[in-house]
Amino acid sequence: MLGITRAGGRYIGAPDGGTEINPNDVLIMYGRAEVMIDLDERRDGFAGNLAHQQNINDQKKIERAEKMEDNP
Repeated sequence: MLGITRAGGRYIGAPDGGTEINPNDVLIMYGRAEVMIDLDERRDGFAGNLAHQQNINDQKKIERAEKMEDNP
């Protein structure tokens, strides 16, 4: 998350995990398209937590593969 633009126009740069997201906030994010789509469609509760954990595991695999490519 790069930042949040509040409905009134105030910008919050580099929000931390405790920053509340309010209705009508605009989130400025970066990442792989498939991850952004997943976040947009993710459900609350157990199903969402499970999807979150799977994405963490997937990201770790990607990082390990990239590290192996950089250090053959």
